[in-house]
Amino acid sequence: MDLASVSQLGDAGIWVEWKVLRQLMNVYSIAVNDLPDVAHLIAINTRYLGEAALETSDTAVLRLCIKFFNTFVRISLNTHIFDIFGSALKIICNA
Repeated sequence: MDLASVSQLGDAGIWVEWKVLRQLMNVYSIAVNDLPDVAHLIAINTRYLGEAALETSDTAVLRLCIKFFNTFVRISLNTHIFDIFGSALKIICNA
């Protein structure tokens, strides 16, 4: 990661959240094929994190959650695992 990105994360105070979501993204990309229940739980917990950010008016974390949730959807579509993609959309709609 370049220094400008690290500086932006530090200035926004979202370094820990980014690290957690980045690790979850790695797990999600593996789980989407072999462990769909794990991938589903990652999407659910990302939504919970986003809801908590919304309740506390933490727009930086909310934007980060949206970014990573979109990444999870893209991973599902790229791997042609449409069941997980459908589950991800249901998670958003049931909020």
